[in-house]
Amino acid sequence: MPLFLAVSCIMRKKSIGIGVALVILSLSVLNSAGWAKTFFGEIPTGMLELTEFKHPVYLFVPPTYQPAQPYPLLIALPGENMKPAEYAEKWTSFAKRKSVIVLVPTLMISRDADDVPTQGDKWILRLKNEVMSRYQISDRRVFLVGEGTSTAYAAYLGLRYPAEFSGVALLGGAWGGPLEKLTELSSKPERQIPFFVSLAENTDPIELDLVEAQAMKLTNLGYPVYMEKLEKGEDFQLQDFRKRMFEWLETKADRWRDVILESEKSPKEKISVWAKNFFKVN
Repeated sequence: MPLFLAVSCIMRKKSIGIGVALVILSLSVLNSAGWAKTFFGEIPTGMLELTEFKHPVYLFVPPTYQPAQPYPLLIALPGENMKPAEYAEKWTSFAKRKSVIVLVPTLMISRDADDVPTQGDKWILRLKNEVMSRYQISDRRVFLVGEGTSTAYAAYLGLRYPAEFSGVALLGGAWGGPLEKLTELSSKPERQIPFFVSLAENTDPIELDLVEAQAMKLTNLGYPVYMEKLEKGEDFQLQDFRKRMFEWLETKADRWRDVILESEKSPKEKISVWAKNFFKVN
């Protein structure tokens, strides 16, 4: 099953019509004042459990949060056997050290290749936008992380909605699965989102070959892709690993945005810049 990875998303069937995959996330804070406190009075920080809906979402905001400065947002999708509350807790130390806001939704596994998760995608994006509207988030620092069985879904989200994210990290898995047919690779710079791919030390060689082939395919089109296999003793939870992953994402996100801005310039603007640089050199 190398690239036929399980897709992580919450499923439910519509009462009529064809079943559609929905990601059901929560949007309320433990405190009854909820999100309103972001605008009036004390701003909620620390670990917040969003529990209004059936499946909760966890949001960690560094205690040192200051509304005057923009913060990175990291949306971490837990794998099938990971409890979201515990997974969110594992990101707190890193989030404090790097001053990152971390959003961890509850996901459930879909094994039905006929389900289309469009509505669920919209809900994830809506949740992301809600957080961004209530906290100071840099739109150049919105990263998506999939781990284990959620990697295929994270890869799908990045490829399908590149304008919504600044980079994607795939830990312990990669592209593939039923949702691959819903994505399309692009040669346009604005759609070539950076991918950081890290596979476990014990990854099956056949799976490794398939992931390498897909990584090469994206690289040849122009996508920024970094791929590695962990060394013995390394782990996705280690602070040094997360620091390295995050710094790569930040660097590539900046370069990607610069490429996009350059591609959006008119021919006249490009000539003007070229001439300015030419005479500066000479």
